[in-house]
Amino acid sequence: QKTVRKNIYVEKLKLISKQIDDGNILRANELLAEAKKYRESNKELIPDKGNFTDLAYSVFLEYLQKGEILLDRDNVDMAYDNLLKAKKVQSDYLEYQVDKLDELLQSYAQPKILELCEQARLETWAKRNQNAQTLLDSALAIQKTYKQQNNPVVNKAINDLVSKMQSRHCMEAKFKISENNKSFVANIQSGEFDKAYQNIKQSYEISDSNNDCTLDMHIADSLISQYSYALDFKQAYNHMKSKLFEKGYYDAIEEYLNLRQYYFQYKIDELNFNLASLDEFVRQQNLTSLSISSVEYFIHKKQYQLAFEYLKIVKSQGVEARGAKDVQIKLAEAWRNTADFDKDQVNEMLNDVGDEKDWYKYFKREINRKYILFLKNY
Repeated sequence: QKTVRKNIYVEKLKLISKQIDDGNILRANELLAEAKKYRESNKELIPDKGNFTDLAYSVFLEYLQKGEILLDRDNVDMAYDNLLKAKKVQSDYLEYQVDKLDELLQSYAQPKILELCEQARLETWAKRNQNAQTLLDSALAIQKTYKQQNNPVVNKAINDLVSKMQSRHCMEAKFKISENNKSFVANIQSGEFDKAYQNIKQSYEISDSNNDCTLDMHIADSLISQYSYALDFKQAYNHMKSKLFEKGYYDAIEEYLNLRQYYFQYKIDELNFNLASLDEFVRQQNLTSLSISSVEYFIHKKQYQLAFEYLKIVKSQGVEARGAKDVQIKLAEAWRNTADFDKDQVNEMLNDVGDEKDWYKYFKREINRKYILFLKNY
């Protein structure tokens, strides 16, 4: 079996030699790869490489000479295509460097890379970072393609550029954080708490996405600490609005009243944020369900006069008397069953509504029911 495998390998080498003699360098190059692979998978049976290295050098030389001829004809692209093929043959099959080839590759690649680095440097200072990155990527691709990873001139140019880009991008990150901090304060003081939150959020996002920079977040931290009460207030306000959106009116009213206490306790009005009284808020929303829920809320809290005021809001929003019948009766029943119920006072309140009194007919009827029953029994 050893003899058979060795003979096959020898035949492969002969075929490579014939292709070289016939000028079929591309095919010879392909067969080099096949022969190398075949020997490596049968290394114990084929310990000797034979004339493989000589054949590889012949292919290498053909590519090198063709590249030089094309350079003399100013056919640069085709020339360097052949020189790169020569470099690959040398890297894959030869155990030595060829200075002449490296010099030729460097003569093309080095000035091109330096030119790209200079263009990228100018783009960096013009704040066109994406353009600079694209140019750097091109320089790195040429460096790799033309085997210039060990070229000290090229490496210095690329390292200097990367350093400048790093410095610039860190400078921009620092500037953006500073601007966000200023906007945060301006938005807080003008009552734009949601915008302020976005400003400070962006500052931390910039910091997180630029962890290769040394960014001082002390100012941002201190601003959050200084104005946390305003951000907490707006978060609670947004939660109340979400309850409103979800039609959780009772909870929304409860939270709104808590917000009013917070609003005055922390003097939120000094930050140009206006939080209307609950009755104004209910009017502004113009939601029948919310208005009726407000009446029910104050009935539950046993604040019947206040509930009656919210019943007026229901009326003002164009709700027909029949549409508010249940809540009218509910308020009247709860009110007239209290120990300190004053019928005259309630009827006086009804008289104060003037010509609109008929709208409160269900309320009036229920309020007076106790006394109607009393008179019948009497």
